[in-house]
Amino acid sequence: MGPIRRDSIDARMMQLECLYFREHMMTANTLKSATPRSHSSHYGVFSTKWVDDRLVITPHPQDPHPNRIIQNFSDALRHKARVARPMVRRGWLENGPGKDKRRGRDEFVALPWDEVLDRLAEGMGCAAVR
Repeated sequence: MGPIRRDSIDARMMQLECLYFREHMMTANTLKSATPRSHSSHYGVFSTKWVDDRLVITPHPQDPHPNRIIQNFSDALRHKARVARPMVRRGWLENGPGKDKRRGRDEFVALPWDEVLDRLAEGMGCAAVR
């Protein structure tokens, strides 16, 4: 067996990152599970599960001082200020990235999740990964 080529490792790592990205985004945005799922953030470690149509958040049992902010997550899902769908500036959608005279005044256009995930994957060099 010869030496391991760095470019083959980089290509494989990129492929794995792309697969992880797509799977994570699809799971995070489309799967409502009644099975508790563990999460961690700068707010602490907690688990979440769906009960009926409500996200229930439970701090980790060994956290001596759970952050109360995590209890706001379920209300934030339906808050009027939440951007519930991916939005893209119309000028960027029509002309691509870069300067645009409409920037700052341009309207935003809602896009379907599949299209957004494909665009993000392509931007990461993952166009062929499904």
